[in-house]
Amino acid sequence: MQPVSSAKDLHETIRKTYGHHTSILPLFSAAPTAQKPQARAPDLGLLWSDTRPLSSPPQTPAAIGLGVEDGLADPFAPTPPSVSPPVAVQKGQELSEDDLQATRLFLREFVVQSLVPWLERAVVVGNEQVSR
Repeated sequence: MQPVSSAKDLHETIRKTYGHHTSILPLFSAAPTAQKPQARAPDLGLLWSDTRPLSSPPQTPAAIGLGVEDGLADPFAPTPPSVSPPVAVQKGQELSEDDLQATRLFLREFVVQSLVPWLERAVVVGNEQVSR
């Protein structure tokens, strides 16, 4: 049995259990390991153009009044982790234009068919509870 057909069988089982608001979202069709590799989506890396380094570890405040002076190292202070240079990873490089279109469609259907109706029901219930 191929992975796609087994995924579709599993999806049908989940759909019968949880209702029609389920979906399979195939991704990574531009990966070299894909069955039929497609062209990468152009300029997708611009979505992740933020090149800030990962957050640095928090600085511990100096101990005051415990015999520790400025300039002297605290022998019990943990040693700071070594910071390695960031590795340049191109995010989204295995996504094709079809993957992006499928993601847009999935998000739209999720918001319109599931999230907004759930929020509307939650507001009605909250309004009833507050008005009592």
